[in-house]
Amino acid sequence: MPGDPQSGRSLGFPLLATKLQIAGFDISRIGVSKIKRASYVDDKTLVYLAEALEAQVQELFSTRLPGNRIYDLIENLETMLFRYARLRTATHALLYYSLPIFQKC
Repeated sequence: MPGDPQSGRSLGFPLLATKLQIAGFDISRIGVSKIKRASYVDDKTLVYLAEALEAQVQELFSTRLPGNRIYDLIENLETMLFRYARLRTATHALLYYSLPIFQKC
């Protein structure tokens, strides 16, 4: 059952549904139970959950512990993606500024 990160208590589905509705998210008790069973939550739902629980979005995620193989894999992927993004940006800039209109006559 979803808990309140501030107090560590569990909230019932009806109470959490009410808090989500007050935050502006149209959801029922059954919808909240579907979130609990889901393997992922979309960004919109995540933001509303944080609002209803009066928590930061980051608090809704479990922490990754170093030395865990999954943690190490995710860290490597994030590093590779960051390097790829930097390389791609640099390549685009190089191609863009090498166009004839930017060269001195």
